[in-house]
Amino acid sequence: MKTYLFVLLSFCFGLPLVGQSDIGGKVTDSTSTSLPGANVVLLRASDSLLVAFATTDNRGDFLLENVPVGTHQMTVSFLGFERSPQI
Repeated sequence: MKTYLFVLLSFCFGLPLVGQSDIGGKVTDSTSTSLPGANVVLLRASDSLLVAFATTDNRGDFLLENVPVGTHQMTVSFLGFERSPQI
């Protein structure tokens, strides 16, 4: 009986983690220079609801954790850079 209870509890606590993943990357400019302190924002495509955000580290790397599965729009901004047309 204890084994079944353990399996059941493990399954229930594991459900919130299903369908989530991490998104990471590196932000650079057109000359491949890393951009520390850039803002990375992930929005849900259907209603532009904020899903996750991060700021790049000293090497320009970022990590968005526990992102739910779905269609998203990512925006990267950096002080002093102009907005480019969406791709």
